[in-house]
Amino acid sequence: MVTQDQLKCYLGGNCVIDVDNRTNCKKCRLNKCLAVEGNRLSELMDAMNELKVYNKTNHSIKITKVVILRMVLDFNFDGNYWTVISNNKSYLVKLDLLKDDPINSDADDSPYCLHKIFLQNMGLDWDSDSLIIDLLTAIIHFNPNRPKLINRKLVECHQNIYIHLLQRYLQMKCRSELLSDVKYKRLMDNLFYLNILNH
Repeated sequence: MVTQDQLKCYLGGNCVIDVDNRTNCKKCRLNKCLAVEGNRLSELMDAMNELKVYNKTNHSIKITKVVILRMVLDFNFDGNYWTVISNNKSYLVKLDLLKDDPINSDADDSPYCLHKIFLQNMGLDWDSDSLIIDLLTAIIHFNPNRPKLINRKLVECHQNIYIHLLQRYLQMKCRSELLSDVKYKRLMDNLFYLNILNH
């Protein structure tokens, strides 16, 4: 498997990527995809607010799921802790802290066990790639199954776009349809645990 860092551009990263020559330079094609999608994802929150498809209750539920998902970016999988920065100080928050929850921490549905399963599964497939987390964030935002949506079809259309982008990105990254399909399925299955953690 070739990583993004191993790709090379022989023209100094100045290739024109269009329909006719998009296969000539893989490095420039990937960089263009990342730039375009990065810009789109950074505008996602603004676009959501402008669509007028969410009511206040749905918005707060969605934010909780997003926070849990994005905490993966700050999780140390070797040490089982999050790095939290507050007031220019760094703190380590161990996953074991959730064992102190009043709910039975040994039960399969305890917050500790569910977080552990969620994090272990995410650790297998996100490959320290924040773009994967960004795409999953967009998929969560555009969930057509929430109650009281104003325009369910529009939300579903947006979610399908981000699902397709995640599939294509994994195919480009993995260079194997079988491997990318397995990663995609595991990532999407892991959103099941995210839904449980949100309750």
